[in-house]
Amino acid sequence: MVFVRTSPSVLAAACICAATRGINSPSARLALGDIVRLTRVDPVEVELAVRHIEGIVAKQAAAMQKQHQQIALKNQYAVLPAKCASEVYHGDSGGDFQGVGYY
Repeated sequence: MVFVRTSPSVLAAACICAATRGINSPSARLALGDIVRLTRVDPVEVELAVRHIEGIVAKQAAAMQKQHQQIALKNQYAVLPAKCASEVYHGDSGGDFQGVGYY
């Protein structure tokens, strides 16, 4: 379905129906009938447009979720752990503790 070829009233009705379904409104099942009566558009055209809109939204949501997961993964590995303290020993026995340094 190409939205350029869809009449504005069908597209508007489909957007309202898709939004109503998307928010899981209790009246979502009734929305299509009410909107079709108000706008006097073909319910089959509206339903096809709704399904197309829902498909686009689902694809975009999946792409955004994947992108957020990739960003989170990058951020997880971008945080470098603080370098450990190094102990400096001197002397023949190697046991004389001189200090702790951070890099």
